[in-house]
Amino acid sequence: LSSSSSSSFGPWSNKYSVIFDGIDEEVVVPHKSELIPTDVISVSAWVKTSSLSQYDSVVVKAGDENWTDGYGIFYEGTSIKFYIDQWDGNVASKSFSADGNWHHIVGTFDGSDVRSYVDNIEGISDSYIGSIGSNTEALLIGNGYGGYFWTGGIDEVSIWHKALSVSEIDELYGSTCPDNLRNHSAYSY
Repeated sequence: LSSSSSSSFGPWSNKYSVIFDGIDEEVVVPHKSELIPTDVISVSAWVKTSSLSQYDSVVVKAGDENWTDGYGIFYEGTSIKFYIDQWDGNVASKSFSADGNWHHIVGTFDGSDVRSYVDNIEGISDSYIGSIGSNTEALLIGNGYGGYFWTGGIDEVSIWHKALSVSEIDELYGSTCPDNLRNHSAYSY
């Protein structure tokens, strides 16, 4: 893991969370093939913020600053959005309030539908039949390519090579995060 700032990742809000300043802090996870499945995926995280700007990003794994050939969770308008392959084409969204409380967010793709959940409630899905796309760029936590830095806490970013079921999402949401998380994933950051 690395940070773009010369100091630390930011002050810890508890034993597990990272608080990002929204200016220049991020966690960079070097590329691994396990981070870019081709046909199905789920991404989840706990987030806390009281201030958001357009495109502020929780997690992005994209091939370039155009956010293609990958996936990500970001904020736009009044919603948290999860995209597959192309940020403005294959997008599920769920309304989101920057109220300073912890919220559980999940994005899933099962090979035909992109879905987004906030606090165990599904948002507006998007039909997409195609691949996730492939790239060798790093996975960014707390930033999207192009400098869209998150302001606030991010905890328990997890990536699965499967589309989580509603009952699995319910179990994650009920795990009393962010302080008492159980590890449910193969790849957790």
